[in-house]
Amino acid sequence: MIKFIKYDLKTERKYFLNLIFLGFFLILGSFILSHSGFFLEILKQRQATDIILITSIVFLLGVNLIYLLKVTYKDFFAPRADFTFSLPLSSLDFVLGKVIEVSLFFVVSAGLFTINMKLLGFVIGTNFIFYLVNIFLLDLLGLLWTMFIFARMRFRARLSIGEILLAFVITFIPLIIITNYYGLVATSQGLVLVGNMGLSFIFPFAISGNNLYKVLSPMVYYFILILIMIGVDSKYIRDNINLI
Repeated sequence: MIKFIKYDLKTERKYFLNLIFLGFFLILGSFILSHSGFFLEILKQRQATDIILITSIVFLLGVNLIYLLKVTYKDFFAPRADFTFSLPLSSLDFVLGKVIEVSLFFVVSAGLFTINMKLLGFVIGTNFIFYLVNIFLLDLLGLLWTMFIFARMRFRARLSIGEILLAFVITFIPLIIITNYYGLVATSQGLVLVGNMGLSFIFPFAISGNNLYKVLSPMVYYFILILIMIGVDSKYIRDNINLI
């Protein structure tokens, strides 16, 4: 599996290097802006900081989405697909290899993102890291669903819109229902169950006055679903690999 990961990373080194170059370019720009009095005055406005933060998060999600699509598409539809599935590599090792590879990419991109946000004056505390972890788990979940969809398209040569919508329902509707009644929230008094947390899969925090409390339900749910999807993807690929 290690050799497979190394080979995969080598084939995507150009995307990695472009990300690092862009990241350092943005960091340099943020450093220059952080020493500009005019920009510091802009950062005092809540609306401006919200726009910068949301734009930066969308960018982080975008580069990771593109990467996970690239590393999964080529193993199911590119000419190298036949070679990949002829390797002495179990379906579980194949899936775990992709998980590790995408995780490494996320760590690098999130690290550059964090440095950039720090230079722009954002507080890098536990809430910030907690939100990044939630995004990371969503990224892995997106990878595993993408692998399942691509595998189904490759092996069965069909995929309906209904199946894609079903995947969305299976992923998020149970979480919305759970957190709407039993949102697990970490407070200074310990863990408490709080209702009406149905949108915590987007914003995993509960607001009380000037305080933000972490909603743990999405993180726990995503982690469990990731483990399930690793098993589902591995079994599906193993059972259908002879159809290539």
